[in-house]
Parts: sequence; C-alpha cells; structure tokens
Amino acid sequence: MRDALPSRPDYFKVYARLKPEQVAVVIDEAHRHRIPVIGHLQRTTWAQGVDLGVDHLAHSLDWSIDDLPANRRAAYTAAIKGRGGFRSRIDWLEAFDPNGIEQRQLVAALAHKRVSVDVTLIAYDGKFSKPADGRFRRNPFLRAFPELRSDWERCGDATADWNADDYRRWQAARPKLSAWIKRMSDGGVLLVSGTDLTNEWIAPGEGLHQEFELLAEAGLTPNQILRMTGANAAEALHRSDVGIVEAGRRADLVLLSADPRKSISNTRSIVWVMQGGRIVSRDAPKP
Repeated sequence: MRDALPSRPDYFKVYARLKPEQVAVVIDEAHRHRIPVIGHLQRTTWAQGVDLGVDHLAHSLDWSIDDLPANRRAAYTAAIKGRGGFRSRIDWLEAFDPNGIEQRQLVAALAHKRVSVDVTLIAYDGKFSKPADGRFRRNPFLRAFPELRSDWERCGDATADWNADDYRRWQAARPKLSAWIKRMSDGGVLLVSGTDLTNEWIAPGEGLHQEFELLAEAGLTPNQILRMTGANAAEALHRSDVGIVEAGRRADLVLLSADPRKSISNTRSIVWVMQGGRIVSRDAPKP
C-alpha cells in the first residue's frame, strides 16, 4: 500500500466495493502515515468499518445486506438481481429497522469512538425524486451551472426506470431514513453537514441550504444543524482554528439578517460573507 501514497493527502478514502480485509489494509497503512480515513462503505458495513478504525463515514447508510434482518436478506438479494441497484434501494429501506439492536449498538460505537458521519440527505432526495419534481430539477440556482446541468441531463435520471408504484414505495419508506438520522443525532453521533456534489441536481451553495431544510424535516433542531456545520465539522477535521466564533479562531463568518435558530431557512438571508477577516461577497446569491 505504500506505493498508493506517493504524497501525503489530507484524507484517504476507501470505497464501497472493498472487502473488510482490504479496508483493514488501507486503514492500517493510512494511519501509519497519520492520515485519517473516510469510508464510503457498502460491502464492508459501517459496524465493521468502525471496528477496523475508520475515522469518518460518508452518507446516511451503508446499504449493506448484513444490516438487514436475517429473514429479509434473501428477498433483498432477489430484488438486486431482478430490479437493479437503485430500484432495489427501496426494498432495502423497507426491510431496514433503524431501531434494531444492531443499529443501537452501531450508534453507541459511533458516538463512543467519535466517528463522524456526513449524512448528505440531498443526494438521496434529489436522485430519487420524480423527473417532474420542481424542488431540484427546476431549481433556478442551477442556471449558474450550465455545464453541470448539461452533464446531468445527458446522463439521465437514476429513477428513469421507476414506475408510479416505485415512487410511492420510496416515499412511504423514506421516513425510515429520517428516523435513522434522528436516532444517530439523539445517540450523540458526530454528524456533519454536506451535499455530495456532484450528484445530480445539487446546486453548489444552494444545495447546502436545501440539505439544512432536509435535516430539519428529519427532526433536527436549527441549533443541531448549525453545530453540524460549525463545531462538529471542526472536531471531525481536528481543527481548532475554525468552527466556533471566538477569539483566536479564523474570521470565516457569515452575517445573516434573520435568526437561523428560529428557522433554518434563514441561513439564506446572507448580508455578507467573510473569509479570513476579509469580506469576500455581499448579499445572498441570486438565481
């Protein structure tokens, strides 16, 4: 693995298709170089990743068959073969129990070891929404990114083969995803906010405000969401110079004209943005 690290990156990422024994090698080698590891896991479960020493986890779920109740795994395996990867996510979420004993144990381990989780709800909400859904595809902020929009339109929708019943089932199962995020938050897991750009229909900047709103819909308070973006993010990055407004930290600030603690949508009421003590932009971005 030493040849895979020709220069020292800030973080090393391991991906979905790696087996636990492969992930273990990557984590051990990265940690030998004092490099934190981000896990985008699936074949290796989150629980296995935590045991192996992963530092951060990407996205809300690992979509692993091993996280499902034993009596639901055969049906999910059949769904993967018969319905394809994205459509079978519906079957997975229907079978998933966010309150199961294994998930409670996972939450406790994540909280104890301070493994951060970037939940990226918008990546699922945008990807699995109907093509006619205006919340994402007709978002006026996409006009500023014609190249991205063109790429997404050429690639086609992830749900292009879904039928009306698929969308109905997804919307019926989707509250389980929100319940899982809330369970992690209530259990003390170090949650941080992100969007997983360049997943389709995520507008840079605007997508983060939409992520905040989705987190609020999942039951998190504005204070919790703001902490995910500030103090929690600083802890996850092992940074003591950002994340909190106090003397001695970098003056990376956003001044708002409305209180985001009353409504998280007030994060859009931007008066100015300061970076390193210098105002770099004024007023909220325009579509």
